[in-house]
Amino acid sequence: KSKVRRYSEARATADMERLLTALPAARVFVCDSDLFLDARRGERLARAWAAAAAGRPCTFEVHAYLPRLDDAALRALDAPQFTVCVGVQTANPRALDRVSRFFDAERTRERAAAFRRLAPRARLNLQLIYGLPGDDPAGFRASLDYALSLEPDAVMTFPALALPGSELGREPAAFGLRCQDEPP
Repeated sequence: KSKVRRYSEARATADMERLLTALPAARVFVCDSDLFLDARRGERLARAWAAAAAGRPCTFEVHAYLPRLDDAALRALDAPQFTVCVGVQTANPRALDRVSRFFDAERTRERAAAFRRLAPRARLNLQLIYGLPGDDPAGFRASLDYALSLEPDAVMTFPALALPGSELGREPAAFGLRCQDEPP
């Protein structure tokens, strides 16, 4: 059974329109990494939100789901106000294994090229995490080199976080992590 719960498309569009009306100069950051898990739904929402945004900036987080963005979904993101942030996290197989993540480097490379071709007006940002269990400076450098080879508009780096409820947060010591008493 899927753990993904969704609002209706009508509600999601109405919420976006309300946000854009209430905060006309603001950038909207859609922090829903599952938005394009269903490519058709994501495509419809991107088209509706592009119309609602009327040129105001919107950023979508898609984590490592870039390979799920088919050509139609990518075309829907072709708007100059859109930025798509892809959470590559790491390309280091050892770190991926330690945090139980899967990453298809070749498929992501192909979809990044498709993004450039089909959504040339949108921005592509890649996100990397440093300090992951199983990673080291050389592994992070390889991830950075990989990310840069995809020719993104920006590469954003973040520290590994042992968030409550996450795999790292449940037993940080098992991963060799030390945690701050207070969140950053």
